[in-house]
Amino acid sequence: MNSACKLPLVVPELDSLPNNAFVLSVLQTSPEATRWVYNNYVQIFLVDEGPKVFVQYYSPSIEVNRIPSISPTVRMDRATVTRFAPDFIDFVRFQIDQGYYVWTFVDEYDIPGTRAYRNISNPHSIMLYGYDDGAETLNAAGYFHNQSYGTVEIPYAALKDAYNNCNSEPLSYTDYIHLFRINEGIRNEFSMTWFAEQLADYANSRNTADRWIALEGAGTEEWIWGIGIMDVLREKLNMFMRREAIVDHRPFYLLWEHKKMMNRRMNYMEEHNFFRFDADIRSEYERIEKAAFTMRNQMFKYLMSMEARYAEDVQERLRKLQAEEYELIGRMLSECGQPGHRTRSVQR
Repeated sequence: MNSACKLPLVVPELDSLPNNAFVLSVLQTSPEATRWVYNNYVQIFLVDEGPKVFVQYYSPSIEVNRIPSISPTVRMDRATVTRFAPDFIDFVRFQIDQGYYVWTFVDEYDIPGTRAYRNISNPHSIMLYGYDDGAETLNAAGYFHNQSYGTVEIPYAALKDAYNNCNSEPLSYTDYIHLFRINEGIRNEFSMTWFAEQLADYANSRNTADRWIALEGAGTEEWIWGIGIMDVLREKLNMFMRREAIVDHRPFYLLWEHKKMMNRRMNYMEEHNFFRFDADIRSEYERIEKAAFTMRNQMFKYLMSMEARYAEDVQERLRKLQAEEYELIGRMLSECGQPGHRTRSVQR
């Protein structure tokens, strides 16, 4: 075993949620895998849990699906790892030497620099990608300082405690360790048809899971899809002001990130000669990204002040953003010669 090893890692395009940030931090180290990244992460969905909502991208995740450029992956439960590798640090070091990134859950109570450190138990995911025996530290990616995505060095002793003290139940998502690495033998294409299908689904609030019926369980028909998410967020803000629901910053962060990703995608498509959108469309989508960023910041102001005027401003920005993005996507679909846009009644 080496005395030190650090696997390559980049700043990911998406960092609103760990399952996207971890995987993209690795995928985007490879030009071949990056092509797959920009061909996906177009559609989003919302799960309405009554008092809370959860927003996510509808793209493959190694937790439940296959991603070509990091296939095959390895998933083990904690009991199996403990049975055959009692020393978790040795297990991680061995896997990193084999080129594997290690995604697991730890209790942040034992992780220096986190809000939970020596304060409260908080199981959370991290990804380990390097180690140094001389310093007795592991390189980790996750949400540490101010709960923002980044990288830190964690002492062996602290990581061992954080892993061992993380309570989890069998079959719970916190019970698994995921190992993955770039498969250089995989080739990816950029499919304009697939991009346009996702974009049309997003604009028309269509259930993209209907195409993946063999991979999904029941319940996707109850999710809110695509641009229709903004209608639900407006209503949830009303409920939040009446203290009937909880809405945090994450859906608004993801909406801004979604627009930012679209602009990066269009840059990528043009740079690699896949497609070039009209300059007016490019300019308009950049403006939409800025509008989403401002809306995100207004949501932060509301959460910090709890003044209704900020929530009402966010609601109006949601309405305007929804109408403008819908119209612009119609132009995009027409320009790339793809059908799928239909007349939509936007709530006002």
